[in-house]
Amino acid sequence: MVLISGERSEEIGEDSISNDLKIKLLYNLLYVNSEKPGKLISDYNTTDHPLMDALDKSVKYADAVEKLRKIPGFTAMANKLEKEGKEKIKQADDKVTSIVKSQVGEENVERQDTA
Repeated sequence: MVLISGERSEEIGEDSISNDLKIKLLYNLLYVNSEKPGKLISDYNTTDHPLMDALDKSVKYADAVEKLRKIPGFTAMANKLEKEGKEKIKQADDKVTSIVKSQVGEENVERQDTA
């Protein structure tokens, strides 16, 4: 029997339900550990983290805007896309700032301009 953080064995119990749960937990632990770690990773060149994914997409977006600027006649469209992107960033920043101010208090929040 495994005692958890100083618990007494009477609290955990030795009945059949407790034993069944212990067996299932052990089986699940062994099953997960027996899986090949590489099986869960589809591509080693990309990350699964949402923040890194957002950063990667923003870099691709910036590269696409720069390529559009090089094409004659698309400069105006590239400028418009950049302006809309900055507006969306400002809206998201305003929303986050207002939420933080309501949770933390205005005196503890310093706003940094990103533009």
